Amino acid sequence: MQPNRPTQMPLPSTPDEDETARYGITRETVEYFRLGNFRYTKLEDAIAEALRRNAGVQA
Repeated sequence: MQPNRPTQMPLPSTPDEDETARYGITRETVEYFRLGNFRYTKLEDAIAEALRRNAGVQA
């Protein structure tokens, strides 16, 4: 005998989701790294800028 679990119903689709499915379009989440007023999509770029800023302060 299996424990009673709530039935999960899929959420109704939106017009956007219908169109993305029709054309095979997928959604991806983008991660940003912020440094001051700037944002970077690559951590390496944010670190490089931080190092440049620190080099200017120590010089």
